Amino acid sequence: MPDGHVNKCKECNKVDVRENYAKRAEYYREYDKKRQRLSIDRILSQRYNSIKARCEKDYYSAKARNYKVTGMAYLSKKEFMAWADKNMESFMAIYNDWAKSGYDTRLVPSVDRIDAKLGYIPSNMQWLSKSDNSKKQWSVDYPDYWKRAYKT
Repeated sequence: MPDGHVNKCKECNKVDVRENYAKRAEYYREYDKKRQRLSIDRILSQRYNSIKARCEKDYYSAKARNYKVTGMAYLSKKEFMAWADKNMESFMAIYNDWAKSGYDTRLVPSVDRIDAKLGYIPSNMQWLSKSDNSKKQWSVDYPDYWKRAYKT
């Protein structure tokens, strides 16, 4: 309504919203995916939040996963955004490949630590696709895996 109020009680409005979402759940999921994929700022914020979550010691409960990077140094959000801006050309190349692929999750841009022993600091970070980042980690953790698996 123009005055900012709804013409029904709060509980009735909640029920209507839930019913509408249930009827149009697929539409809303697709809308959210599209909105997420097309917003560079959202993608960068999401990458930063993931870095922060992995690095902070007390961020997770005792049941949650403990990453190798837990407790290591990481950038502030302002520093991360400055780094991302400086490396935007590299990001956009990966982002465009991801978009051309129809948003294949293996090609989504991710932040890679060049040296796994160091934290997320500007001189130790680069953009890679999720797939390339994963392959890189496997080759570090299991150097003979690919040789054994494919008998090369």
